[in-house]
Amino acid sequence: MTISEKIYKPPKWLFWLLIFAFIFVVAGIIVIRDISFTTIALFCMAVLFAAAIIELFLSKVVVDESGVEITGLFRKEMISLSELEKAKIEDHELFLYLKNGTVRRMPPWFAGKASLQKILSHRIKNLSKR
Repeated sequence: MTISEKIYKPPKWLFWLLIFAFIFVVAGIIVIRDISFTTIALFCMAVLFAAAIIELFLSKVVVDESGVEITGLFRKEMISLSELEKAKIEDHELFLYLKNGTVRRMPPWFAGKASLQKILSHRIKNLSKR
């Protein structure tokens, strides 16, 4: 990790909340011990919670001097700073506006990250001064 590199990860409370919910759902399946609509629904919920836990564990946003890297379970995207026009928080969500007119929404757990928005805006402004 270089000095100018910042790594943003999802909040730990969300990770622990999903683990608690997963344990609660699995305990419900164990207590019921009968194949019914309820246990099938609980099993589906357990699978969704497990996928969400893995997604949160692997998800991160890395901001360095060259761009922004958004990593998740099923996607890894690199956006260079030269492609960015601005970073803006709207309705508590962080959006990246690209020069080609497209808008990228950051993952929901990075919503309201004013520090991430300020760092990106500062780096975009410094890049345009060069």
